[in-house]
Amino acid sequence: MGRITYLTNDPEIAAVVLKEGDYFTKAPSDPSHPIYGIRDETALFLCDTDHPAWKEAHKFIPPSMSPKAVRHYTPLLQKAVEKSFNVLDEVDTRGEAFNVYRFTAKLASQIICQLVLGIDLHHFDAPEAPLHRVIVLLNQYLTLNRRVQTKGAWYSYIPFGKGCG
Repeated sequence: MGRITYLTNDPEIAAVVLKEGDYFTKAPSDPSHPIYGIRDETALFLCDTDHPAWKEAHKFIPPSMSPKAVRHYTPLLQKAVEKSFNVLDEVDTRGEAFNVYRFTAKLASQIICQLVLGIDLHHFDAPEAPLHRVIVLLNQYLTLNRRVQTKGAWYSYIPFGKGCG
């Protein structure tokens, strides 16, 4: 009826399964791949590893990870992490629990947007600071993709529920 999903928390099993081979491929051109619906041969993380575009795009990755490049953006990373401390301290002062997933999503998106786009998303201006609209929309897009990709192809034909429209 849908796609089979296997879950594990065993790192040894994950190492075997996630190694590219018969059990795992980075080829989103396969209809059973989770990102099949959003694959893009011109995108860095959304194309087949066998596609010429992947090889071309990865020529630029090693220079961005060189010691010189890392020295350049380490202060930006440090600043973003330190800004998050104010939020953590405030939550601690209140004695409140917090959603670690939301916190890490805010921090990761803050760092990526700061490094790549030079934009401060203001995720850590206050503990209640909302996610930036771009991140909310990206999250909705990925949620919809996951919802569709984990269903069988027949799901799009049902005349009711989340599959209609």
